[in-house]
Amino acid sequence: MLAVATGLPNWGKSYWDMAVMEDFHKDWGLPDFRGKYLDHANPPIVFNSYQFWLRMQTCGEWEWTLWDEPNKGLSHRDWYLDMNKAVVTYIQTFRFKHKPLLLALPHIRLLDKSARAVMVGEAMMKRPGLARVHQLEPDYFGTREFFKYFRGEVEEYLPNRQFRNWYEEAKMKFHETDFPKEAFQQPTETGETKSKQTVELERVEGIVRQDPLRFGKPSPDGKSYVLNAQKIEALTNTTARVAGKARIRLEDEFGSKASPKK
Repeated sequence: MLAVATGLPNWGKSYWDMAVMEDFHKDWGLPDFRGKYLDHANPPIVFNSYQFWLRMQTCGEWEWTLWDEPNKGLSHRDWYLDMNKAVVTYIQTFRFKHKPLLLALPHIRLLDKSARAVMVGEAMMKRPGLARVHQLEPDYFGTREFFKYFRGEVEEYLPNRQFRNWYEEAKMKFHETDFPKEAFQQPTETGETKSKQTVELERVEGIVRQDPLRFGKPSPDGKSYVLNAQKIEALTNTTARVAGKARIRLEDEFGSKASPKK
C-alpha cells in the first residue's frame, strides 16, 4: 500500500504519519516503535534511497515505513528525483510483498506520475494532528488524473515520546550528512568560506589572465583587442553569467596590458 500526507511545511505531516503507523502496528500485533526496534540498522523512518532500499529488504511483512520529507530538502531537486526513482522501483518490486509505505510531501504533484497512479490515499492536513483522508482512484476515461473520494477526518495525537525523540535526532543527522553547508562552500586559507560562484569566477579569471588575447576580439577601431564573453564561456567551460562577470572585472586590466594581435 502506498499513501501520502500532504500539507504546508511544519504542519505535522510526519508526526501524523508516525501516529498512524503506531496505530496499525498496535492493532496488527506488530513491533512497537520503541527501544530495539528503533535502534537497529534499518529503522522505520528513512530519508534517502539507500536507507529506503535497506528497509524494504529487511522489514517484516506488513511493517510500515515512512519516507520523510526533510524541511531543509525543500529546495533540493536532486532529493525529489532520488525519492521518485526509489518509489517507482518500490512499485515494481515491493508493493506486492505487503510492505506499506507512507510519504510526507508538500504536494502530491512532487510524486512521480507512475507512483500517483497506484496510490490508494491522500491525507490532506487541515491543521497539526487533523487530516482529511481521501481515497484515490485513477480516472481511466476522462481528462483528470484521478478521483478523490472523501472518507472522513482522522485526528491523531503525538506519537510516543521515545519515537519522537528518535525521529528528531535521526532527522538532524540526515541534515548534517546529506545537506551539509560545507558541500556548498569552499574554505580559504584563512578559514573563511567562499561560494561556488566565487570559486568558479576566480578560476575563470586565472585562465584568462594567462593569455588574454586568446579570449579577445578586435575593437571597432581595429587598434586593440577587447575581451569577449562568448569566447570566455566557450574556452573555459563556464556559464554565461560567470563569463560576463569575468569580462567586466578584467576589462581594465586587459586594456592596460594587451597589445593588438599581429
